Amino acid sequence: MKNSKADVREFRSRLRSLVRALGESLQAKNESCSVTTAQCHLLLEIAEHGEGSIGEYAERLSLDQSTLSRTVDSLVKRGYVNREPDANNRRRQLVEASREGLEKAAGINALCDEEYGRVLARIPASKRETLLEGLGLLIAALSAEQRSASASAQRVDPGATMRKGDK
Repeated sequence: MKNSKADVREFRSRLRSLVRALGESLQAKNESCSVTTAQCHLLLEIAEHGEGSIGEYAERLSLDQSTLSRTVDSLVKRGYVNREPDANNRRRQLVEASREGLEKAAGINALCDEEYGRVLARIPASKRETLLEGLGLLIAALSAEQRSASASAQRVDPGATMRKGDK
């Protein structure tokens, strides 16, 4: 089904509004918790899922390993995360939340649960399931589009590569 230009523009407008509202909310919470958005997302993931490799968390958060590694560095310096080489593969770094990190994550979760609980309470109970379903569909569609765009960018034109001796 082809989307009308008006539908696409309305969709984009609402997404921009959502991003702004979420950004303002996240910034306020992050400032009160004294962490960046990236640190917050990573710390919550590590606290929820436990020990894992930097590569696993990079994939989970759709970030490249170098970006995630810098965020891990900042959390290690603050004492929220422990990082050690994997005993079975010295090139692989494992991370896990420290006691202080678990406490920080619990505080962030409490703050967010309270605020988003108030937000959810503003939505009629009869519409909540529809909202959650719609958010799931949006996340899946955005993820599929990102994967498709990444795959397209990685495709190589076979005629563009030359072997040694070709001119």
